[in-house]
Amino acid sequence: MTLKLSVIMGNYNKAPYIPLMLDSVLNQIRPADEIIIIDDASTDDSVEVISEYLTRHPNIRLIRNAENQGPNRNVSRLIRMVESDIVFFASSDDLLYPGLFECGMAMLEAHPEAGLFSARCDFMDIDDRVIGLMPSPMPLGEPGYLPPHRCAEALMRDGEWAIGLVTLWNRRRLIEEGGFRTDLGSIADGVVSHKLLLKYGACFSPQALAAWRRSESGAAWDNSINLDAARSISDTGKRAMLEAGDLFPPGYPERWRRRYMFGAKRLRLSERRKSAARRGLLPHLAARVHEAAMTLWLLLTLRPQDVVPIIARRLHPANFGKAAR
Repeated sequence: MTLKLSVIMGNYNKAPYIPLMLDSVLNQIRPADEIIIIDDASTDDSVEVISEYLTRHPNIRLIRNAENQGPNRNVSRLIRMVESDIVFFASSDDLLYPGLFECGMAMLEAHPEAGLFSARCDFMDIDDRVIGLMPSPMPLGEPGYLPPHRCAEALMRDGEWAIGLVTLWNRRRLIEEGGFRTDLGSIADGVVSHKLLLKYGACFSPQALAAWRRSESGAAWDNSINLDAARSISDTGKRAMLEAGDLFPPGYPERWRRRYMFGAKRLRLSERRKSAARRGLLPHLAARVHEAAMTLWLLLTLRPQDVVPIIARRLHPANFGKAAR
């Protein structure tokens, strides 16, 4: 069965990064059937940059919002406009490796029961340099399909792994599960991906098939670095999971909430260390010791069940996580 793929790329004031990302979409080994770019009322020269591509690539369409709508509202609107079987949501400041669509579409065609395909990704800095592999959970050591019960086991054991940047979604099932809820903010994709994993299973590849630009801006960053915001969004996510009844494994919503708060507190420790480094060697060393001690304490208090999987993931060389670029 041959499936059709739509790429929906959101943009708000990311003009300098658009060519790198858009070129990486256009240079896929398996091309997208259509590309829709939605500019969310940018105030920079994003529209001018995008317009240069429109005359050269007839499968690209630009939609301009008169007022800023936010990513979740844009996605909810556009997934009902396209007619493709599979949809990919691209951020305008990241980078895709050439084999992402080829790998994902082949696996989804082989496993039409799957709710989504996902892979691993690298980190990239603001200067377009790939700086390392994201140490995300890896439910399979080789490309394959996980049925719902195995997804549930992997989530309990090691946490969520479907990173939005490298996820191809079954459009019909995404719509049936409510799409990206606006009240869930930056975790909307994470909550709905859980539902698809647990209802339909998922395809996964341990290869790194994209690079995520680490940026100290945006809703996800704000929700993580601000502990009050992190508590609020983690409580909201837990409630959304509990609303799904017995779909989630017993105890998982609370375990997810604790994992989220662990990540937020770890990020604050990391930022304090970086700040201390600017004050000199001794403050930096003291901050590193403090960060290590507090991380251990947070791990033991918030994520005691995850100690072994985290250590195993950190020690694993994961050489196969690197894809040909």
